[in-house]
Amino acid sequence: MKKNYLYIPVLGLSIFMSACRKDGNQVPSNKNNLDLSANLNAQNAANQTINNGLVGYYPFLGNANDSTSYANNGTLRDFNSNGGGLGLPVLTTDKFGQQNSAYLFNGVSDYITLPQNPLLYNTIPDSSLTNYQGVTQFSIYIRFKSDTSGTLLETGDAHGGHPIELTVNQDSVNFDWSFLVFKNGGLSVQSVSVSGSPAINTKHDWVDAVVNFSNSKVSLFLNGVLAASKKTTFSDGGMYDGFYIAASQGSFPVYFFKGKIGEVRFYNRPLKDKEINYLLNHKKIQ
Repeated sequence: MKKNYLYIPVLGLSIFMSACRKDGNQVPSNKNNLDLSANLNAQNAANQTINNGLVGYYPFLGNANDSTSYANNGTLRDFNSNGGGLGLPVLTTDKFGQQNSAYLFNGVSDYITLPQNPLLYNTIPDSSLTNYQGVTQFSIYIRFKSDTSGTLLETGDAHGGHPIELTVNQDSVNFDWSFLVFKNGGLSVQSVSVSGSPAINTKHDWVDAVVNFSNSKVSLFLNGVLAASKKTTFSDGGMYDGFYIAASQGSFPVYFFKGKIGEVRFYNRPLKDKEINYLLNHKKIQ
């Protein structure tokens, strides 16, 4: 009888331990494996296409140079209307903590200028604007960490000072695009504005922002999420001057940005969703 009494508890313990091992080492279901594989495939596909249509790339790896073959290099600037600037933008750590991989802006006087990029316009209009042909699609990508409100990027249409600008407030990112065209025998102003808020506070947190324009629609993505979109009344638009980074454009720039900017990209096509998500986790190689 003792054998029987000993055998039953040992058998029960064996069954209990086997169940624990099974629960603790659960093999992922086929669905999870498929999801993981699909995500990996999407990332690999985005990695293969991310440079398609790239007409300007500023990774800020030790300088403000354009890393594409077009070599539209940026220039560090310092301006103070009261005289005696406070110094040029300073290299600092980026989103991933890499040294000398982003620029820190003081919010008072420093900024970066980019030359006119001929791949971001079709035809520059003449003085009467009768030779007008604007861009039909583009994408702008910028990674930043803001301390205050200010201008992230700005350019113009070279006529009348109408701005094309990407700005940040404490709780929102805004894209405004206004330009002059010759229409119906006279001058006409075309414009569109979109604004959105990321899931996190824009102050002190890194934000990846993308502006797409295609098929007469402007879309704003913040940290991989569509934050705002708007159908425009035009299918092509002006974008002719060079860009200012971290300040408004002009002989006396204002609305300086205070914080960090980690990289800037320009495309002559809209970015796809998988490419936008890819850039979120993109770590620059030094």
